[in-house]
Amino acid sequence: MDKKTNNYLLIMVVLLLVVAVIAGAGLCYLSWADDYKPAGNGQSSGAMQDTEESGISSENGVTGEALQDAREEGRQEVLDSIRENLEANVSAEDILNGLLSDSVAGTEGTEATEPTDSTEERAAVESSEASEPLEEEGELSANTVSMNEIEISADGEYRYIKDGQVASQKGIDVSKYQKTVDWTKVAADGVEYAFIRVGCRGYGSKGTLIEDENFHQNVKGALAAGIEVGAYFFSQALTVEEALEEAELVLEHLQGYDISYPVAIDIERVQGQKARQDALTVEERTAVCIAFCERIKEAGYIPMVYGEEETFTGLLDAEQLANYDFWVCETDGTMEFPYEFAVWQYSHGGSVAGIAGDTNISISLKEW
Repeated sequence: MDKKTNNYLLIMVVLLLVVAVIAGAGLCYLSWADDYKPAGNGQSSGAMQDTEESGISSENGVTGEALQDAREEGRQEVLDSIRENLEANVSAEDILNGLLSDSVAGTEGTEATEPTDSTEERAAVESSEASEPLEEEGELSANTVSMNEIEISADGEYRYIKDGQVASQKGIDVSKYQKTVDWTKVAADGVEYAFIRVGCRGYGSKGTLIEDENFHQNVKGALAAGIEVGAYFFSQALTVEEALEEAELVLEHLQGYDISYPVAIDIERVQGQKARQDALTVEERTAVCIAFCERIKEAGYIPMVYGEEETFTGLLDAEQLANYDFWVCETDGTMEFPYEFAVWQYSHGGSVAGIAGDTNISISLKEW
């Protein structure tokens, strides 16, 4: 067998092994997600059906969407690496060894702790924190919402009742994964606002910025149907500079639209996958969040922070974020979030007219 043929066979082996590793990681993640589904706690059967069906699904919610985008980014990185090495006359054996090493390192465990950011990136965070004084912190208030004030309908929809009156608004968040949305039907189903995804940063090593291909059509459709519009971006920024890069991408996409609801940065732990932000400290992640929010506010929009309870109690220093509204995700049929919040995403498995498949549903406790 000649050398050229041997190289081609080795490259095919590389591709097959990489596909196998990616598939194995995906199966592990799906298995974890299935085990994580919360148990019922005595709430309305309709509401618990929503939450039990959703849990933390690998393909539902904003984390699931980012997971799919990151997979696409990862596959492209593998192909780019093979192409660059071949052009540089690297032997097929060396290409094989390098890719296998990277693949195994990227799938060990469910929560990677190996640092992914460089010394220069960490230095940039420290330099920015030292040279850019933050706005004086507000006072972080405690959550006063009780489940006794939440009315749950037969079909699992939540409403906040205060002094005998409905004091919440029904909202959703959408991205390209909801495909084509009939916004007229969405409005007729009682949806008053929608957070529309601008994009995300892949959590592969390159951290590619990915624009949501349906953003513009979703914003135009929602506004035409009389629905208030906000936006969100799934962040994997490692530094203040990268956070500002994400904010600029968002602002570029918002130009020309009437955005009356907040613009949120989505900060979450990526379960079952190695993510760029895994090695950040609480202070570093909080600095990223503040940089994004301050740039959004500077441009005239309302900044907001989205995340699960762990985001605000373990990944971020919530005290430093008291100047911003919180959009919290709790889908287990309870509300035990410790801090005051503006929006509650209570379901990943809701049903909304005009949208095929599961939809994330929220209630807002304030209007903007």
